[in-house]
Amino acid sequence: MQTSNIIKKVEVFDTFCPERPQWHPVFVRITNSDGVTGVGEAGLAYDWGHSAAANMINEIAKARLIGFDAGNTELLWSKMFREGFWGLGGGPVFYSAMSAIDTALWDIKAKTLGVPLYQLLGGKTNSRLRTYASQLQFDWDSDAKKLTEPADYAKAAEKALKEGYDAVKVNPMFYDKDGNVLYDLTKLFKADLLNLVKARMKAIRDIVGDSVDIMLECHSLLGVATSIQIGKHIAEEFNCLFMEEPVNYMNTALHRQIKDKLSVPIAAGERLY
Repeated sequence: MQTSNIIKKVEVFDTFCPERPQWHPVFVRITNSDGVTGVGEAGLAYDWGHSAAANMINEIAKARLIGFDAGNTELLWSKMFREGFWGLGGGPVFYSAMSAIDTALWDIKAKTLGVPLYQLLGGKTNSRLRTYASQLQFDWDSDAKKLTEPADYAKAAEKALKEGYDAVKVNPMFYDKDGNVLYDLTKLFKADLLNLVKARMKAIRDIVGDSVDIMLECHSLLGVATSIQIGKHIAEEFNCLFMEEPVNYMNTALHRQIKDKLSVPIAAGERLY
């Protein structure tokens, strides 16, 4: 064992962003005996769960990191996965902690070898990646807002276009006409709400034209029936690039029912673990 690459210190940062109080990014910084540091991030940065991820990293660090060789990334991953009672059961808290640690260890390995990390993972594949302006229901500005009026959705999309984006993503169902968040959209939409959602999407399509892609964000708030309803009336009618997380993201059987009824592609994955 190389004594110069022993894990000596693990620091966890459960951060708070005053300008975005709903965000709590969780970072880990691992230092080896040579003073080389690696940084990783747990994925539970928003909504509930950030403090659980931070504490999970601390527990794993005490049990299976301090004193071990930082270069043995595969061995340490296996130890985290198999030697903790809850590891095999998984879950977002345990796995986000493992992921943050694993990323930090790979960071140390790349720095120690003096190469970009992507070279250790198979090399560069894409020289350019397309990006999109995401979550326009919060506006596209320095401050997040609750957008309710269709005209405001058009203005948000126009701001994104001026910044050079040729694709936008939006959840036009997230707020009702008064700005209340609609967390349960499993019941069929009544005509007034459906027309409001439709007007918001039409306002975006009218301002961006046919050459810009629109992605329909659903946040897994819909049921099968409402996904098909929204898919027909919104996603297909306004030629959306895809519907993202239309139903429970862990239930593939529900996705199959939607896929069989709609022509629009379905996207998911950010909450799979």
